[in-house]
Amino acid sequence: MEDENKHVLLMIEIERLGNLVSELQDESEGWKAKAMQSSGVENTYNIQTEVINQSPERSAVIKRLEVENHDLELQIQGYKVKTQDLENKVRFLQEENEQLQQTNLDRIRELDEWKFKFTQIEGRMDQITETISSEIRMKQVIPQTFLY
Repeated sequence: MEDENKHVLLMIEIERLGNLVSELQDESEGWKAKAMQSSGVENTYNIQTEVINQSPERSAVIKRLEVENHDLELQIQGYKVKTQDLENKVRFLQEENEQLQQTNLDRIRELDEWKFKFTQIEGRMDQITETISSEIRMKQVIPQTFLY
């Protein structure tokens, strides 16, 4: 029964972690899209270089874009690490789940063997009880026949 409870809890945890991995992958895709947009901004920047070169804010724009791009890259790396960790946890839980399922099957087989042995013993006990009951009835009949 305890193994079944562990099995159910592990299945729930696997489902929860699977959902979390899916959410993180979706979020990672969103950050990738933002990084691509940042690259698009950078391309736009390259196209407008001459205009910006004349602007005194040129270095500030470049710095801001570099910082933003760096931040996005760090976030993507963080999400990759989190995704890998969650995938490792899911794999571990799946392996543990498989082990618990095997243990459950072994316990069920053992239980069936004990049930079979119990049934055999119960049958033998019924035979012995019937034999003893017959002997007792015989002993009760024999003294009464001698009384007459």
